Amino acid sequence: MIFDSTPDISHKDQTSQVIRYVMIENTEVRVEESFIDCIETKNKTAEGICDMIVSKLKAEGLNLMNCRGQAYVNAGTKAGCHTGMQQQIKNTNPNAKFVPCAQTIH
Repeated sequence: MIFDSTPDISHKDQTSQVIRYVMIENTEVRVEESFIDCIETKNKTAEGICDMIVSKLKAEGLNLMNCRGQAYVNAGTKAGCHTGMQQQIKNTNPNAKFVPCAQTIH
């Protein structure tokens, strides 16, 4: 799962939700990526963002326990190794490995 946020023209923070998944059909295996939605981010704390993500996944019928990776920008609220959103997700599902988004690696 990939989540990224940016303010819109009215200065409301909008978080985009993208899911990357593996499709297996007969002998063909392919990785696909789908844009799901934009969500207004009202609570910008790690807990608030985590709650928003978990609620959105449940509403879409997606089980967090099936997640194998999570990607966000490298901001402390999201990437923090002790209290950041990625750690809160990993506390629920240790298999959801965190990878910073590419634009924050350089």
